[in-house]
Amino acid sequence: MRVVRLVLLGLFVYVVAVVFLFPAAPVIDQVKPQLSPIALSGVSGKLFKGEVASVQSTDDLLPLELSDVKWSFSPLKLLTGTGASIEFSGLGGGGDGHVLRTWGGDLAIDDLTVNIAAPELEAFLPVPIASFKGNIQGEFPEARLVSEQLTRLLGQVRWTDAQIDTSVFGPQLQIAIGTLNIDIEPQDSGAHQAKINATGGDIVADGSVSVQSNGDFNLNILLTPSSNTPPELVNHLRRTTRPESGGRFRWQETGNVNRLM
Repeated sequence: MRVVRLVLLGLFVYVVAVVFLFPAAPVIDQVKPQLSPIALSGVSGKLFKGEVASVQSTDDLLPLELSDVKWSFSPLKLLTGTGASIEFSGLGGGGDGHVLRTWGGDLAIDDLTVNIAAPELEAFLPVPIASFKGNIQGEFPEARLVSEQLTRLLGQVRWTDAQIDTSVFGPQLQIAIGTLNIDIEPQDSGAHQAKINATGGDIVADGSVSVQSNGDFNLNILLTPSSNTPPELVNHLRRTTRPESGGRFRWQETGNVNRLM
């Protein structure tokens, strides 16, 4: 038994030495081929605590770039996987949270907070049909990815001073949204529901969208124009939504999220 204890102690010391003292860059270089479509540059620090100067997506459809991505290893997570606390800059803001990659390859993210400048989202539009203003804050207490598929998401998104400039409805329009709130909750069936409301802008919005595990979605939102709503937008609502009493409009859509990508 004494030999066994010495062997286990030796292994423990070895693991601790590797985690705390081994440079991170050589390890990252070895796993870079498996990280595609993500490109890393400027790796520094140790495995226990380090930093990546730039994280870029090499996928043209997802022009994502983060900078100053820092991590701090969580040794207590070793029984279930590899865990770390992270913080990053990018998209006109930044964020932080806790990430765990299980030994089975699944991903768990907890207590993630992000702050994004709304104009940064314009790069994700397939064509430049709109520009955005305002600030977006998100808090996600829990997110789970199993076999690279999002299976659970709990969080809140708040877009303040929200404004969209677009020519989709004809001449260039400035549509003030005010404050947009989205509360996302998982359902027992494996689906997710997002409650949506917007106040303080040209249109008051209240409703929800539910998304099934296979990507099917059902959107149902009641829109109430104000006296400041641009006439072009009101005319568009008359053509594309269902009029209701009090000058309101019911926006309903069904489809599959995967077909929108």
